[in-house]
Amino acid sequence: MELKSYCLVTDLQPQYAAFIAATGAARSSIPAPGDSVLTIDFGGSLAVEGLLDKLLKDSSLAAISGLAIERQGSAFEFSGPSTADIELVAKTALRLAGVSPLASAETKQGSAIGATQLIKDVAPLQATLINRSRRGTMVAAGDAVLIFECETAYLTGKLFNDIEKSFPELALIDIDDRGGRIILTAQVDILKKVQKYCA
Repeated sequence: MELKSYCLVTDLQPQYAAFIAATGAARSSIPAPGDSVLTIDFGGSLAVEGLLDKLLKDSSLAAISGLAIERQGSAFEFSGPSTADIELVAKTALRLAGVSPLASAETKQGSAIGATQLIKDVAPLQATLINRSRRGTMVAAGDAVLIFECETAYLTGKLFNDIEKSFPELALIDIDDRGGRIILTAQVDILKKVQKYCA
């Protein structure tokens, strides 16, 4: 099996936890603020069925809270209050898949910003366009909006969680972990600080 992505988010922040709860139709349980969430994506959807079966039969492991199986890959999501338990699940899954955690997983944790765009006074039509696909806070005409593009799309949630820790006054408009975009709103001076923080 090929490891496509590995992302561990610790100390889940309130907005990101709420976003996961609101957008997680396929989840068997919903992570709470303070929890840890791990997402591992393996290439090859059929091979992971056996891996999933072995993980679910091991009662010592934390519960799998989400599963998405696609033709291009198969993503597991694990969540719980204990980071140590989540890391144990990760090590077990990687071992069963024949993937080295040090060589593959830990090197895939880095996050880089590809580009940012600060819009200080959103036009009415642009606000409408953003709101058509947003899953968080609604944006109104005249609001300030900061848009991030992450070079590694699957790390967008981790990046937002880190930003929220430092800037809890931000409001999340949307996270697109497939396209690698994060859209935030706040006062312009706060968004400028966020932009500088992430540079």
